[in-house]
Order: sequence, then C-alpha cells, then structure tokens
Amino acid sequence: LLVGYIILNNLNSYSDAKMTKDLTELTVKISNFVHETQKERGMTAGFLGSKGKKFVDRLPEQRALTDDKKAELWSLICSFYPPYDAYQKKTERNIPVFNDLFFILSCVQCQRKVMRKIY
Repeated sequence: LLVGYIILNNLNSYSDAKMTKDLTELTVKISNFVHETQKERGMTAGFLGSKGKKFVDRLPEQRALTDDKKAELWSLICSFYPPYDAYQKKTERNIPVFNDLFFILSCVQCQRKVMRKIY
C-alpha cells in the first residue's frame, strides 16, 4: 500500500512537471508569434505612412518570419491535440479558445492581400 502511494505521488509529480514544461513552451511560442506579428504591424504602418517608401524590402521578410512563428505555434498545438494533425481545418474551429485568434489571423491575411496590391 505504501509503495502504491509513493508511485502514485511520483506519477502526479511527473504529470505536474510535464504540464508546467508544456505550458512554458506554449507561452514562449505564443510570445514569439505575437512579437513577430507586432513587428509586421509596425512595418506595415511605416510602409503605409511613408506611402510605400519605407520597409519595401523588409516587409516581405518580416511576413515570412511571422508565418514561421505561426507554423511553430501550430506545430506545438498539434502535439498537444493529436487530432489537429489530420483534421486541423475541421477541428480548430471547434475549440472556442482559438476562435478569436482565427478571426484575427484571417484579418491579417486580408490586410496582407491589400498590401500586396499596393507594392
């Protein structure tokens, strides 16, 4: 009985430690993605404010960085929710916490399309 209690306690400690590690990694990925998105927003504002004279060369590179950080974030989320791998488009809309994020990302994509027409 004592051995069972010790094993159960160790399993709970392991589970808590893994959850802490996973949440820390998720926080870092979210932070990296938000940071690149903010940089892209700033460059886009500078581009528009300068009537297309500033950030012409850097904006496409920044978009690629933002897309890379988004892909890293989704990859991590997929590792937490295995159904995402096969059914990402179908299931991601069913997780309420992501709904606002998907709306914002779709707005970013619309803005990008407008920007591409400008330069």
